[in-house]
Amino acid sequence: MSAFFEKKTFISVLITLLVCILIFVGCSEKENPSDTSASASVGSVTSSVIVPTSAPTDALISIKCGTETASGTDNVVLEASKRNFRAGQKVEITLPEGMHFVAVNLAQGVTKEAILYLPDGVFDYTIPNLSFSYDTALKNKSKITITARIPTDEELTVPRNLSLNPFDLLDGSTKIKNYKYSAYWSGGVFPHATASSVCRIYDSEESKYQFEARNVIDGYTKNNGHGGYPFQSWGPDSDFSQTKGYIMIDFGHEVNVNSLLLYIRADFPHDTYFTTMTVEFSDGSKQVFTIEKNASAQSFDLGNVNTSFIRITNLKKEQSDGWAALSEIEIIGKEILN
Repeated sequence: MSAFFEKKTFISVLITLLVCILIFVGCSEKENPSDTSASASVGSVTSSVIVPTSAPTDALISIKCGTETASGTDNVVLEASKRNFRAGQKVEITLPEGMHFVAVNLAQGVTKEAILYLPDGVFDYTIPNLSFSYDTALKNKSKITITARIPTDEELTVPRNLSLNPFDLLDGSTKIKNYKYSAYWSGGVFPHATASSVCRIYDSEESKYQFEARNVIDGYTKNNGHGGYPFQSWGPDSDFSQTKGYIMIDFGHEVNVNSLLLYIRADFPHDTYFTTMTVEFSDGSKQVFTIEKNASAQSFDLGNVNTSFIRITNLKKEQSDGWAALSEIEIIGKEILN
């Protein structure tokens, strides 16, 4: 009987010893610095790492125009072979989940490609009435080619014109009554331009929006004329307050800006010009600049400012009773990727 208990005690001790060894080995593995996944996780917290903006290789970008669709992982092209641009027509581009930047061109060969910011990852666009402010080729082009791709990190983090958006639409707060095939900005696509006042022309058939804020970010800098394409510009109406009036470019998120290029409308002697401007940023700071009577691009150093919008105010005219307008505003800067 004694031998039996001694054997049982020996087995119990052996089992206890094995359990202790297993627990020790398990703890050692958890603390082992060779665990690369744990190391990478710690590193991403302690170091400044740019969040990848490229889409996963199996994630699709989709384009829809009417009943026609196209999709792919990169450089997606939709050739709408049976249709041209028609007012009221819908274009929708959907990005992979988690993506917010798209390089898009709605009419390859006519319009410029632009990098846009989409908070919800969707570009939902309605073709507007292609009035005098749009390239005449858009009205006559029988076959449109739409392209969409995810811009590279390098494209986003080098200085570029952050305000370029040839596909901006009229702000919903300035709707034109009884305007057939109106298309208004409903949010979700940036950059976007707005103004406190807009000069419009009316005729017996329909109103023609020629001097909307969107004209200053459409990429066209020709400024020795006024009216329709290629001289589209933003011009305030006679009710414009020179001290409280403004034109604003909203980026939809915080960006880093360092300079502003301004093209005043220089259709002299029809035009006068703005002599001063105050540039306001989302952090509340302001900078004051003097504008010259010059048809060339005028460059203004903004330093390095992080802001979600640029608001230009205090636009005082050289002749109070004359017409003054801006043809293009380019905000040079880069994205802030965290």
